[in-house]
Amino acid sequence: MRIISGIWGRRLLATPEGQNTRPTLDRVKEGLFSSLSPYIPGARVLDLFAGSGALGLECLSRGAQSAVLVDSARDAIFSITKNVKDLKAESAEIVAKDALSYIASAADSFQLVFLDPPYESGLAAICAEKLLARGLLSSDCRLVAEWDERCPFIVPEGFELLKEKRYGKTHLTFFSPMERNDIE
Repeated sequence: MRIISGIWGRRLLATPEGQNTRPTLDRVKEGLFSSLSPYIPGARVLDLFAGSGALGLECLSRGAQSAVLVDSARDAIFSITKNVKDLKAESAEIVAKDALSYIASAADSFQLVFLDPPYESGLAAICAEKLLARGLLSSDCRLVAEWDERCPFIVPEGFELLKEKRYGKTHLTFFSPMERNDIE
């Protein structure tokens, strides 16, 4: 696992051991970040289910203002901490909580959100709904859910589908909050 581009391009990242974390493949990350490149500079990023922190750290490498890296797994927090320290990523915040607990206590709004929970959990849609309900998404926010064809992701109410991309069995759904007058 590595940072693809930006100030830390080609730097290797530590990854959690075991079967509980599923790293995003480089070809998927390349497609993801080519789609998101206009939205990254200056963005406040939330990487829920961060694993190694690779997506949030990639954003920081490409000019994001800050990144909150959230995971509850001990091995993931160890890897994220090592990666943040090795990169000297001062604008990264590490949060050792489950995603729903973090959302319940968060105070800042975000412009870019990554949702990559265990596919079968259904947590991507639940987290998106809770982020919206708590007012934690800026009006120009972009959210990305990674999912597998065995467990399809459905864009929740209150959001609009921007696009979907497929890389083998891995799918990415890009979506954003609807304008408030579109929701009512």
